[in-house]
Amino acid sequence: MPGYKQQPLTYGLPQACPARAGLASPLNKIYFLVHPRLKFRPSGQPDKESRSTAGSKAVNAVSNAQRHLSIEATLISEQLSIPKMHRLVITITLLLTLIACQKNSPVELDLAIPNGDFEQWDANQNLLIWRTNSCPLCVPPFETYIVQKQTDATHGQFAAKFIYNNAYNSIATNKFAISVHPSALTAYVKSNIASGDTALLQVDLFRNNARVDSGKWLETTSTANYKKLEIQITQTSPGIDSALITILGGKRESTELFVDNLEFVKR
Repeated sequence: MPGYKQQPLTYGLPQACPARAGLASPLNKIYFLVHPRLKFRPSGQPDKESRSTAGSKAVNAVSNAQRHLSIEATLISEQLSIPKMHRLVITITLLLTLIACQKNSPVELDLAIPNGDFEQWDANQNLLIWRTNSCPLCVPPFETYIVQKQTDATHGQFAAKFIYNNAYNSIATNKFAISVHPSALTAYVKSNIASGDTALLQVDLFRNNARVDSGKWLETTSTANYKKLEIQITQTSPGIDSALITILGGKRESTELFVDNLEFVKR
């Protein structure tokens, strides 16, 4: 068949289901006719491109794979002159193993947050997209550049540093439209927290301007190296239309909070 090549069956049962590997053994001698442009990716974390696209692509992946498997099984059996009943058995077996593996390997989506990686700053060192109370160019008798651009990052080139200026807390907020209800907010943080002080990272979800779900993390002890947080979000309302993320620095001298690479996770 033009444009096709013969390869051994390597994805009869996805790798995420080793406990069911025995189910694929009757199919080991079958050969698939695989079109060179047809590609299957193993289950696991999505790449950077897929993480920034709409969640619908990942949700549709399973149904697309099922359709491809059905087509490929038909091509195999016709090429090898397998009886009609055997063709049906092959197709059903492949679909059942894919569905069984899907149940044990739920899709996880990473949902982008506008400038959640803190890579975007203007020429005056102001954090873009976020609203802050930081003013790099102001010259009062105390430090006003309190949400600072930092090269000490875990993702990309920059992170944000929140400091106290002996007058008021540093704060940054980011409100944006979102239609998929996330399960959690992930972030990378490290800190130097003065005794008795607290820093905060909070997410609120809204529907028609009413807060319907939320999650919060408090930092009360210092962390020398970046650590990954996963802030669980309540699941009261299935429908949302916007999200608000708030980062609040401490209110004691010497308290510092570094934040990088915020993402929503949907499971």
